[in-house]
Formats: sequence, C-alpha cells, structure tokens
Amino acid sequence: MEGNPTESSDWRKGKALVECHMYMWTNHIACDVIFVVGTEKEIIPAHKYILITRSSVFEAMFTGPFSTTREIILSDTDAVVFKDILKFLYSDEIDVSSENVTAILILAEHYSLHNLEDMCFQFLESHLSTQTACTAMETGHAYERSGLWEIAVDYIEMHASEVLQMTSSVSNLCHDCLHRLISSAQIDVKENVIFNAAIKWAESECGKRGRDVTPDALRDILGDTLFHIRFPLMSPDFFVNSVSRTGLLTEVERNAILETILCPKSKSSSFSGEPRKFVVRRVSRYPVHGEEWKYDWSYDDAVAFKCDRKIQVLGCILYGPKTEAKAEYTIKASIKGESQFTTTVEARSDDVTYDVMFPNALNVDANIVYTMTVTISGPPSFKGLCGMTKVVADGVTFWFSETSRSTNHTTTASGQIPGIIFKIVT
Repeated sequence: MEGNPTESSDWRKGKALVECHMYMWTNHIACDVIFVVGTEKEIIPAHKYILITRSSVFEAMFTGPFSTTREIILSDTDAVVFKDILKFLYSDEIDVSSENVTAILILAEHYSLHNLEDMCFQFLESHLSTQTACTAMETGHAYERSGLWEIAVDYIEMHASEVLQMTSSVSNLCHDCLHRLISSAQIDVKENVIFNAAIKWAESECGKRGRDVTPDALRDILGDTLFHIRFPLMSPDFFVNSVSRTGLLTEVERNAILETILCPKSKSSSFSGEPRKFVVRRVSRYPVHGEEWKYDWSYDDAVAFKCDRKIQVLGCILYGPKTEAKAEYTIKASIKGESQFTTTVEARSDDVTYDVMFPNALNVDANIVYTMTVTISGPPSFKGLCGMTKVVADGVTFWFSETSRSTNHTTTASGQIPGIIFKIVT
C-alpha cells in the first residue's frame, strides 16, 4: 500500500526502547521543546516526556503553574555538556572524563539527577590523579561528600610535591581546603613547595576578587593560613631570595624566622619549625599465613623487589613465633648489601608479624631491582602463603621476584619477609 513504511524502511526494526528514544532525539523526530544553548545559541531539540520522566526540575518547568514556553534559553550552559546530559536522560549513558566531570556534576545537581551525581562522585574517587585530586577534594567539600573528600586529602598528602605545583588545580580550591592542606602535619613535601602553592593560590584569588596583587592583599586573602607555613624549615637561601622579597612578612617576622633558621634552638619565631610527620606506609605480599618456618643462622631469607616510584625503605615486616606465645629473635638485615645491621626483637604470636626498622632510611630508585636479605635466629615462626608478585600499596606498584640469595628457601610463593615499610619520596 502506498504511503506505508516498508519493512526495510522502518527505523524501529531491531531497536530496543532506549535505542528508539535515542533515534528520535538524534534525528529530531516529534520534538516538542527547543533549547537555545551557550554563547553560540546552538539549537538543541528534545522531548518533554523524556525529560519529565527523568527530572523533577524539568517536570516543574513543563507542567507547573509557571511552565515555560516551547523555546528555553540557556545562555550560561555549555552546549557540549548539555548534550551529554540529554544523552544520559535518554539512554542512561554518559562519557564522564577528567575534563568534563565538574561541569556535568553542576548540571546534574541543577536538574536533580541524583544517579548522575553519584556517577560523578564515583568517577572522581576511582580516577584520582595529580590532575584531578584538587577537583575531587573541592567537590567532596562543596557537596558534603566526606568519603570523597577524605580520599582526595590522603592522595594529595601522599603526592603533594606533584599536586601542589599544579597551579591551575590548586587555584580551584576554596580557602578551607587550602588551609586543610597547608596546616596538615602529615603532608609529605618540602616547605618551599607549600609556600609557592600558597602564593600562587592567593594571586589567583586576587584576580577572582578584582584586587591588585600586593603583599597586603596576599596576606589578607591567606589569613590565618599564612601562619601554618613552617618558614623555619626552609633553607636560608630560599627564605632570603624567595620569601623575604615577596614582602608578605613584616621585618620583625623575617628577622625572627631567619634567626630560627640559622639557630634552631633559639626558637625566636612564632611560626612553627616542627618538621611535618611523614606517613609511614606498608606493602604486604602474602595474603595468608600458616605452617612453620625454621631458621639457621647460616642460611638467609631473601626477596628481590622493584617499584615504580622513588621511595625510602624504612624497615621490613617479619613473621613472629608460631609455637610460642612470645619469643626473641636476632635479625641481621640488609638491602643489596647496604645498610646491613643486626638487632634483637621480642615478638608475640598474637601479632603474627613484627616490624624491624632500619637505623637509616635507604633510598630506592624507581624500576631498579633491589634484594632484601634477613638472617634470623630464633624459634619457628609463621610463614606466608599464596604470595603475590605484584602489589599496589598507596599508589606505588611493587614487583617481587625470587633471588638466589634466599638460601633458606623463601620464594615469591611462600616464606618470610611478608612486607616492606617505606616512605614515598617527593
């Protein structure tokens, strides 16, 4: 019959409901509302029915007593992001990226798209990087998502050297978030990096607030945060050539700080000179333990390892007594023949493992294989089982392998040395 669509011309054939909706939207079939979006005034048609089913805001917009006309102007909205939002409303699919997550989250909140908000929060949590950490922290703070905020803070404290030198990221933080980082006792970074980040942030804030960048303006904007920068920990050269010349500090403050730098015992400055406490981290390669591991002072337990970031090894984790409630072990330990030392440790079976801290931290470069060796004298201990050859701990990837130095038969699969205690070098 003429005028009827043939089987081959029916675009609905083989399409699910969502696919039909998407086809109608992308081909502008029976659209009954038009959005004029962005500074370029891009025309984006849509269907009221679909929007109403997904958003209470659109429902009020189209059905309430103050319902709008067929054409809706959104001059302050990015057209690309708005089309992403519409795609989600039609299909439940959206491509969230580091570049668009903030813009999508703003519109998701505006249109009460709670599922999309959750997707954005989950994206930020699972895609933390030096580029996104500040965005995640600020987002967690602004939306009162404590879990996201805490994860982001931990990440920044761990990668502070890289994150705080990214001016564009730091400048997006509010004062409360900046203060939280600069006042942290655990942030792992040199004080000059903290100072530079604070200055760059304050300069950016001056621009946002329409103020000239002057020493008084910078100090006013930083407020109490300035007094959490630990100037006495800086080198005399950096303080004199980089800090003093900004004019941020008074002459009395500069003289007192310099006196404290040159003579720490004087403590003339009101600014703290207490070193920030770095975070001690651990990597464990055995998920389970059991059976007995015996020792002979003439045999060594050893494991080879490398990691993808520069770290400092602070010590090792060893298994404690299996057959006795409490026991004493004598341990001779070294890494690649360096930092060799002997110590005696009392261990309890309830704890399963015990720590052996090296007298001095040992620098370990990225992607270089090192061998940790221990010689132990003492009663039988637990041993590790089901060993893993690749472990990610606090953003650092470790690879473990076997070594001929292990004459007491510790391997990647089972044995001693279940873990390493380390600090990330920034």
